[in-house]
Amino acid sequence: MRRLICTLTALPLVLGLGWLVGCGEGEAWRRTELADSAEAYNTFMEEYPDSLHVAEAIKRIEEQDYVRATELGSATAYLDYLERHPEGSNSDAARTNHARLLFEEGKEECDAAKMQQYVDLYPEGASHMDARHYQRVFAYSENIEVNDLTSRKVNLQGKPDGELDGWGIYANITNNGDKNLTTCQIRIEWLSEADVVLLKRLWYVATPPLDMYPTAEWMQVSMKPGETRPLEYEFGRSVKPDYWEDKVRLRIHDLRFEGEKADVAVELK
Repeated sequence: MRRLICTLTALPLVLGLGWLVGCGEGEAWRRTELADSAEAYNTFMEEYPDSLHVAEAIKRIEEQDYVRATELGSATAYLDYLERHPEGSNSDAARTNHARLLFEEGKEECDAAKMQQYVDLYPEGASHMDARHYQRVFAYSENIEVNDLTSRKVNLQGKPDGELDGWGIYANITNNGDKNLTTCQIRIEWLSEADVVLLKRLWYVATPPLDMYPTAEWMQVSMKPGETRPLEYEFGRSVKPDYWEDKVRLRIHDLRFEGEKADVAVELK
């Protein structure tokens, strides 16, 4: 009888030890869920690599990385997500957003490298043709030199002793490259003191005739290598952005090369 009692009392002890081991993982998972961070999930997976919760931990890390990319809203953020989770549940959406932002940022920043990256990564992308064009434009724009950039108040009406009722932006633009330019389109950016873009306008130092406003004859002639042309843009009070003093930046927005087929429409605004 004594032997039987010993056997029966040992069974709960063995079961209890198993329960304690299981309880350690379960408690660790509950702590991990409460923390709900990539660091916590990675720590859990290192401690319990064979746990049934590993798949859920991987999923939560992927979801959080995608939310972070969405919150940051940049091409770099989406690329970082894709490098971490190339086959993640949000990878298709991430590629779509990365392609769109890569093109938009490249165009806004006049960045040839970003346009080339788009061309390389998205050969079937919706903006592939435009990206190829702007890659060439921004690469050549390194040859376009801007000098003597100034802004000042002007008398728009041109009357003797008239009031200074407008502003003018002036610069000298030089083509230091080896191509004749049928179009040299400049993006004028009005900046705050913190370099925030307050307003943007497009203007030209070379362009074929434009229907939207009269085009000076000298603008209609191709801009030759080594040639310098004036940029003059004058505007009234209705255009002047709020909080702008006199800080201006010029960027090359578009170029067209003589003898090259135009496969992208010129933006007029």
